Order: sequence, then C-alpha cells, then structure tokens
Amino acid sequence: MRLINTTTLALREFWGNDTPRYAILSHTWEEEEITYQQFTQLSHEELAKFKGFDKIRRTCQLAQHSKIEWAWVDTCCIDKSSSAELTEAINSMFRWYAESAVCYAYLSDLVGGTRRRNEGGRDRKQEEEETRRKREEERKRRDEEDGSTSRERRERARHDGKRKDEPSPGPSDAKDKHGGTINWDIESDARTEASDKNESDGRLHERHRRDSSSSSSTFLTATRRREEARRKTPSPSPSRPQPLDPLSRQQRIEKLARCRWFTRGWTLQELIAPRLLGFYNSTWRFQGEKSTLAPELSEITHISPRVLTNAALLATIPVAQRMSWAATRQTTRAEDLAYCLLGLFHVQIPLLYGEGGTKAFVRLQEEIIKESNDLSLFAWRTPPTAAHPPQKHVGVLALSPQAFASSGDISLWDDPMYNDEVAVTSKGLRVTPVSGGSLSASVVDAGTYVLNLRCYHSAGGPSTEDRDIGIYLRQHGCDVYTRVLPDTLAEVTTTDVPEARGRTFYISKMVSPVLSVVLGSSHRNAIDVTRARAALERAGFWLRREAGKGGIEPVGHWDAQRGVFLTQGMREFACRLTFGHKVERAVTVDCVLRGGRVVANLAVGGASAGEVVRGEVLRKRDGKGRAAEWLAASVVVEAVRGQPVFFVEVEVKS
Repeated sequence: MRLINTTTLALREFWGNDTPRYAILSHTWEEEEITYQQFTQLSHEELAKFKGFDKIRRTCQLAQHSKIEWAWVDTCCIDKSSSAELTEAINSMFRWYAESAVCYAYLSDLVGGTRRRNEGGRDRKQEEEETRRKREEERKRRDEEDGSTSRERRERARHDGKRKDEPSPGPSDAKDKHGGTINWDIESDARTEASDKNESDGRLHERHRRDSSSSSSTFLTATRRREEARRKTPSPSPSRPQPLDPLSRQQRIEKLARCRWFTRGWTLQELIAPRLLGFYNSTWRFQGEKSTLAPELSEITHISPRVLTNAALLATIPVAQRMSWAATRQTTRAEDLAYCLLGLFHVQIPLLYGEGGTKAFVRLQEEIIKESNDLSLFAWRTPPTAAHPPQKHVGVLALSPQAFASSGDISLWDDPMYNDEVAVTSKGLRVTPVSGGSLSASVVDAGTYVLNLRCYHSAGGPSTEDRDIGIYLRQHGCDVYTRVLPDTLAEVTTTDVPEARGRTFYISKMVSPVLSVVLGSSHRNAIDVTRARAALERAGFWLRREAGKGGIEPVGHWDAQRGVFLTQGMREFACRLTFGHKVERAVTVDCVLRGGRVVANLAVGGASAGEVVRGEVLRKRDGKGRAAEWLAASVVVEAVRGQPVFFVEVEVKS
C-alpha cells in the first residue's frame, strides 16, 4: 500500500502489518486529477496548478490536525499504468477503507451546508463564535474601567479568560480504532487561534497606548466614552458568520441526495467500509459524521443504519438486497459497475477491462455462488419497456445491478447454508436438492416450473401470510432449464412435482436473444404421451411417476408439466412409460425416434398366459380362450407452434 506523508507529501510503500495509521479520501473524479506519474515527477509548485491538488492538500491538512502522519488518495497512490497493481488495489479497496483511521468524504457539488441548526437559525459554530466575541468585549470593558490594574493581574485575568473560552470537545470529535482523537473541523480551531491572536495584539496595542500617553485623566475618560460609543454602534463585519435559515430534515436529505457522490459506484463501498467517515462540502466545511447522519444517509441510499454504522453486518444481509444498493449507481467504465462491488461480497476476481459490463457482472455472480449458497442472488426481475420487451427465455444470472432495483426488501427465511447446493458448470448452474423437491408446478403459465429461492418480501415485516418467492423455469431437454417470465417473481405453491423430487438439474447462466428464439422451438420432434396416458387412466391404469422407480425413462428428458419427452437436437432417442393396474399386469409404452419418425410399441410383463408380449397391438384371451385385441398403439404427427410433435395414442379395445 502506497501512502502520502502528510508533512512532506512524499510517497512511501508499506507491506502487511507494517502499514501505519492513515487517513483516506473518498471523492468523485473530476478534471485535472493528479496521477501517480505526475505526483512523483512534478514539483509541489507545479502540482499546485492542478485542481486536483487541493483535495490532496486538504486531506493531508485534516490528517495532520488529527496527528495522523499518513494519508491515501486513490488518484496519486495507485500506478494505474500497471495492470497488476490496479488489480491488487481494486481487490483490496474495501479492506483499505475499512482499516483506515478516518475517511474524509468530499462532496464537491455540495454548496453551503446541511448542518442542523437551532430554532434561531444558528448552528453550533456560530453560537461559539458569538459567545467568544461577547467574552472578549467584556474583558476589554473591565480592563478599561480598571486602568491602574497591575501587569500581573492583567496577565492572570487574560489566562483565566482564555481558559474559560477554550471550547470543550465537540460532539463530532471521535476516537479511531487506534485510540487516536479525530478532529473533524480545522476551520473552527483556525478561527479560535486567529481570535486569540487578535485579542493579544489588541491588548498589546492598548497597553502601549496607555503607557505612552501623558494625557490627563480627563482625556482618558473621554477616550473611554468614545470607545464605549463606538462599541455600541454596530459595524458590518464581513468575516462574522451570518445566521442562516434552519434546514429541516427533509431539506438536508434533498440537498445531500443531489450530490454526485451518492450516484457513483465506487463510493458505495467507501460509504459502508470506514468506521469513521466525515462529510465535507465544496469549501471543505465539515457537515457531519456518518454515525450522526445515518438516518438521512439510509433514506438516500436505502441501506440500513445498522449496516452504515457497522460494516461487519454485511454478511447477514441477503445478496439480492446488497445488489439493490447499486441498482441506481453508475461508473465511467462499464466493467467497474461489477468491480466496485467486490468488497460488498468479500470476493476477488481478475480485472479484464474490455470484456464488457455484462460479462464482468456475470463473473461477479459466479464468484458469489462459489462463496455463498444464498439463492436470493436469483431474485431479480427485468421490467418490460416499450422499446425493449424482455426475452421469453433468459439465463438465471442478471445482466446488471439494475435488475435488482425492486429487491431491496428481500429477506431470508433460514440460514443459506441449508439451501440446495448450487455450483457453476459448463452446462449451466447445477442445482442439487438437499431434500425433497426444489421445483413446483406453476399455476400461472402451463408448462413452467417454479424454483423456490427460500426468501420473501419483507416490506411490511415478516408474517405467516408471507410466501416463499421463486422464479419461473421451462425445461428444454436433458434436465436443462431456462428462466421464463423474467419480469416477475413467482409465488411458490405447495404443488409438488414427484418426477423432479430429488433430481439434479441445470439452469442456463446466460441466454442470447438469438438462442432465446431457438429455444422457443425446443419442443420440435417431442414425443407427446398425454393422449395415451389419458386413455390408459380411463381403463384403470396409472403412471408410475416416482423418480428412480422405472416409471419414466429417461427422466432427464421428461417434461412433467407438458407430458412430453423432449428430444431437441437428438437424431435417435428411446423412451418408456410404465403404467400399473390393480388387477392387470403393468403395461409399458415404448417409443423409439429414428430417421425422423417415431414407432410406439406396447408390452406387458411376463408371457405365462400366452399373450403377445410386445407389439403395436396387444391381445389377451377372453373367457372362451380366444385371443382378442386388447390395446393398440399408434403415432400421429401434428404441428404445434410451427414445429412437428409426435403424439402417441393408445386405444383400449376391451
């Protein structure tokens, strides 16, 4: 870590535990920021010509005032020409802000102040200055009335008066984690020193005037009267702060919210990470500390005051809620909208500028999945717009933080540790249920499933009426699903899907617009057995639906919601359904796809009765011992949404 010496402005590198106590600056980048190369190659006189130098100088002054010898400013402390150093800095940024003794947030576009004022319209500093001025006038009046007071008595009175005027530590003074005192405002102390100096100079001048004067007591009396008359006559004083109109809480919030600092991506972690954070306006006047402004900051950023004052609580906040904090923030480079969130999720990824914001954000989510089993990561939605309607099929990962804009009230029911296992694979996200079923039948759209995310909306607080929320999925064959209806979140029902119980399945991570169109025809050459199933059920048969018991094979291609086997992309395919009966033996329907056509055969278990075991027609002997047709299977091809689908039909003849 490279730090600036607050006295000499020299840079020095520190490693690990050797890093000293340091102050850190949070700001928004503007014109003429000083780079590392400029800071190390130009003189202080040349650097002073840059607008950005004032930030560095002010940061060092504030740090010195709190007896902090080192400071860090991102513009000049990182060599951005080195990709390795930039990667290390960005991956360490949250920790650097968290470990700083104090952070100064400079709001360059905040004109005036937002400090709380009393009913009379004056803030605490104005009251202190007014009190100091009155005490100074009272001392001068006593000195003039007692002209024969000895030098020692005047000195004692001066020291007594100075002790009375010394301000007690203000409520904004704080202790950093090293035990050092942080003095937020250097201007008030500068005004105190200037006032004491003016007071001392005035007394020396008055003493010299009295000692050198040979005038009579009449002259002295006349002089005192003129001085008293002059004091009673008000004179304009441009340096004296004038009372300002009091700002209401809502006015303070509106004024702060207009600052660019609250719209940038990088300042999000700079707001949360530091324990001590002070805000300064465009003229570096102290506006307040994060702990005291937490309610106002929470209303602006939608971040809980508990998190603002204790970054250690970040791990307890659902992933979706943390993502929502960045939904309205922006960065200059598209990839930085993902990189600036690394610290919020305690993950690290390589920086690949040029990959684009979408790929960077997808990589961030993949890294989060490796570290957390919080399924709320998938609780996002894409609001439809007239210009860009949502795709029908999308991936399970969001494309940007904006998708989490409505996820700020997401809460978890249980510890994510006990959720279904989710892993990143080349086939998509692999979901392995820990127990029971993760998929339930959708009541909104036929042929869709709902993946339970084990979380809920808590805007009104948790209640027994709150239901788990989930996302809609559609199967495309071989246990592969994509998300559908991305503009809404599903309400989980209790309608279980026995075929999906305990099954591992995959969800596509990303789906391009072209692939979304292709997936719309994933039912091409599907084998639909709904008609055969209905006929057999009318004859008293039932489908053995339990996964792993041979009723449905292969179960990975079986779409239970639509009652079809999905064969998209396969030249040859074979499937089987087994139906049970209370009296009759089990009947099996076998289908084979080959050469663009499907052949269906029927079979019964065993041949002890002499019946035909397999064929398109099954016979069984009647009461007179004659073999009669019993079941007959056939296949017809019909077009469904422009694609051929094979319908298997079974006729029960007796």
